[in-house]
Amino acid sequence: MKSIFGISLLFVFFGSCYYDKEENLYFASQFDCDTANVRYSVQVSTIINQNCMPCHNAATASGGVSLETYDQLKTMVLNGRVGAAIRHDAGVSPMPKLSPKLSECKIKTIAIWERAGCPNN
Repeated sequence: MKSIFGISLLFVFFGSCYYDKEENLYFASQFDCDTANVRYSVQVSTIINQNCMPCHNAATASGGVSLETYDQLKTMVLNGRVGAAIRHDAGVSPMPKLSPKLSECKIKTIAIWERAGCPNN
């Protein structure tokens, strides 16, 4: 009986460590990614303000990069630096620095905005 309990406990313990991504831990969040009407003023600026501005504002401009204005962000997005950094592509410094990678939804939102030509909407 003790061995059955011990084996069961091992299955519970190891099974509980299966998922290591927020999207997998909170199943419903996979369906909360609405990218049907991506707008700079609503989704993109919010993502940038929450995740990039602590280091890339006019006062600190980490790495010489400020994303404080629409024009500054658009320039960095169109030259590929933002997308490569948030996707953690090889050869670029992964962003946000010393933080977890952005969710796939946030990365997808910025990519959709970029493909649309980075409209100031």
